[in-house]
Amino acid sequence: MRKETQFEQIEASIESLRLQNNVDRLYLLTDTGVDPLIRNFLPSLPRLVVEAGEGSKSLEGLARVWDFLVSRGAMRRSALVNVGGGMVSDLGGFAAATFKRGIKCINVPTTLLAAVDAAIGGKTGINFAGLKNEVGAFSLPLAVLPLTSTFASLPEAEWLSGVGEAIKTGMLDSEELFFLATSEAFIVRRDPAVVDEVVGRCAAFKQKIVAQDFREGNLRKMLNLGHTAGHAIESWRMAHGRPLPHGIAVAHGLLFALQRSETEAGLNPGITARYREVLERYFPPLDMTAGQLREAWRYMAHDKKNTVVGKPAWVLLKALGSPIV
Repeated sequence: MRKETQFEQIEASIESLRLQNNVDRLYLLTDTGVDPLIRNFLPSLPRLVVEAGEGSKSLEGLARVWDFLVSRGAMRRSALVNVGGGMVSDLGGFAAATFKRGIKCINVPTTLLAAVDAAIGGKTGINFAGLKNEVGAFSLPLAVLPLTSTFASLPEAEWLSGVGEAIKTGMLDSEELFFLATSEAFIVRRDPAVVDEVVGRCAAFKQKIVAQDFREGNLRKMLNLGHTAGHAIESWRMAHGRPLPHGIAVAHGLLFALQRSETEAGLNPGITARYREVLERYFPPLDMTAGQLREAWRYMAHDKKNTVVGKPAWVLLKALGSPIV
C-alpha cells in the first residue's frame, strides 16, 4: 500500500472517530525519529515533537505534553493522537488520561512492537525513580490504527523486537499464528500481506484478552509469557551496559518458558525444538554465560508482575494456544 494511501485511510478513520465521539479538537504527539516520516500526515493539527527514546517518558516529558495541550487550548472534549512507538503511546496515553481528569486519545503505532503490543490494551505510564513504567494509569484509546507503511524502514533490531512479541502472541493464540509469526515471509521479507495478517491477528487476540480482564486480575497475565526470564535478561544486560531491545529479550525468555513448560506442563518437546531453530536462525545470540544467567535470575524476584513478593510468576504452555496462567 502506498504510504500516501495509508495516510489518507487513517486520516479518514480519525475524522470519523472525532465525529462519532463528539471530539472538538485534535492534537498530535510524535517523536524526533518518527516526525520526518509523517510530515504529510495530519499536517493541520497542532504537533508536539518530543525527543525519541525512553528519556522522554519522565515527569518532565509529561509536563511538556500538558503544557502543549494547555497552550493550544485543549479542552475536556479534545483528543490526543499519539503517532510513534511504545514510548509515544505510553507517554501520550498517560498525558491524555490525566489532563483535565481525562481526555480521549488515539494511538497510531509506527513500529511492529507497538502495533502488536505496546499501543494496545490501555496500559500507559512514565518512568520514575529509575524504574520503568512506575507511574501510570489504565486508559483505553478510542482506537489503535497501525501505520504499517513505516515498518519497512525499521532497523533490524527494532523489527526483531516486535517479532519477539508477535511470536509470543502466536504461541498463546494458535498453532496457525505461531507458524505464521515464525515464517521467513514475516521475519525476513516483511511481506506486506503477511505483516498485515500477523499484526491484525495479534491485535485482535490481545484486545480479546483485555476486554475480559482489563486490569490484569488473572487472565491478562497470560500475555506475560516469556517475560519472566525476558525481563531478567533485559534488566541484567541494562545494568551491565549491554542493553538488549525488549522484544529480543522476550524472544530469548520464551525459550526458557518453553523448556520449563516441557517438564511442568507437558509441552511437546517438538515445539521447543522448532522455536529454538527460529531463535538461532533469526535472532542475535544471547551472549551470556551460565554464571551471568544465574546473576540475571535474581532480578526475577523483583519483577513488578509478580503477585507474591520474591516469587517469580511464570506463564507456561500445555500446547500452542493453551497457556497456564
